[in-house]
Amino acid sequence: MAAAPAEDISEFVIPSGDAAGAAAAAPASKSAGNTGALVTAVLIFLVVVVIVYLMAAPQTLSAKLARQGWVLYVMPGCGYCKKQQRLLGTTRYPKKVVCVKRSPSGQAAIALEPSTLAETNAPLLCSRVQAYPFWINQRTGEVRKGLQGPRALQSMLA
Repeated sequence: MAAAPAEDISEFVIPSGDAAGAAAAAPASKSAGNTGALVTAVLIFLVVVVIVYLMAAPQTLSAKLARQGWVLYVMPGCGYCKKQQRLLGTTRYPKKVVCVKRSPSGQAAIALEPSTLAETNAPLLCSRVQAYPFWINQRTGEVRKGLQGPRALQSMLA
C-alpha cells in the first residue's frame, strides 16, 4: 500500500505563548492603521469642502461697497449713522471714518477704527462733511449725504 501524501497542517497549528498574543494583535494594528487613514482622509475632505464653501460664499453688501471705493463717515451718537450700519449688516464697515466733535481750536478730529487706519486713506476731512452718515467714493468722487436705504446702497454698486 502506498503511503498517503502528508498534509500541510501548518495552517491549522495554533501558536502557543507570546507568539499567540502577537499573532492576535497583528490584525488589530492593521485595522487601527486603516481607521487612522480613513479619519485623515475624511478630515482632509472636510477641510477642502469648507475652503470651497468660503471661497464661493457671496460677498456682503459692505464688502462690495468697500471694494468699489466707498468710504462711510459716521459720528458717535448719530442715530442715522447707527441705522446705516444696521442696513449694511455690520458696525465694522471696512472703510469707515468716525468723526468726533470739534476740538477747541475748531478743527474736526478724525478717529479711525484701528483695523481700517491703513486701508481707508480718508479722502475728506471731517470738517468738510456736510451731513451724517456721509458717503464718498474714493475712485469717482461721487458723494451721498444722509441715510442710504437698501435700493440706494445697491445703486451705489452700479
